[in-house]
Amino acid sequence: AGAALFHAMGPLVPEPLPKLDGVPVFMAAGRRDPLITPEGTEQLAELLRNAGADVTLYWQPGGHSLTQAEVYAATDWINK
Repeated sequence: AGAALFHAMGPLVPEPLPKLDGVPVFMAAGRRDPLITPEGTEQLAELLRNAGADVTLYWQPGGHSLTQAEVYAATDWINK
């Protein structure tokens, strides 16, 4: 099992962190996303890594819209 997150917003930091040891997580985000900032994306990725997840972060240059490139990148990640 794993997760694919597109332009995901980080939650409040759970205490304690969930145990996600080795869970694969794909995250796609936009460098110019006005809703989910790059810093927010990095914080969520770090939170997941601290919980033990194996995070793959894919950046696209645009904003908050889901792009075909993100879907292709996620598909490639799933098929690995």
